[in-house]
Amino acid sequence: MIISLAAWINSQAVRIKAAHVDMLINIPNLMAYNTTNKKIVALGKTEDELKQQSPYGWKIHGRRIGFKVPFDVKAFDPDAAKSVLIFYAYKASNLTRPGTFGQLFGYLADRFNYDVQLAGYESVPPDVRNQFEQLLQKERSIQRFVINRRVVKGAQDEK
Repeated sequence: MIISLAAWINSQAVRIKAAHVDMLINIPNLMAYNTTNKKIVALGKTEDELKQQSPYGWKIHGRRIGFKVPFDVKAFDPDAAKSVLIFYAYKASNLTRPGTFGQLFGYLADRFNYDVQLAGYESVPPDVRNQFEQLLQKERSIQRFVINRRVVKGAQDEK
């Protein structure tokens, strides 16, 4: 199944919509991650919110949790940005097919079309933009990716 997502991102917020499953994400442009393995711990949550949500977990794991703004055009992190977009693509896929088997099938079969509007992307250094775009081109689950109306992956005339 082809799942189409639209994203509007600026320095303050990430907004992602998948209309076919009525998914609308609107969170602060903030990512908590495990500094050991770089995996996402939380999206849109501050350190204080994570401490309040799980004081015991924070006491044990807090020293291994880092925070970053994944779509900060002044310190753009291609791996983090790609991880956030893929995370929400699979969230939309999982909403399409609830249950373990449905999610496994979705992981194997679903492909994503992303249309992203990222304020200030043109100011990201060209080598960093190139790195980000190469990561997207290598991602098997992305069929088409458009950023600020420029096709990065997929045919120019695909919709």
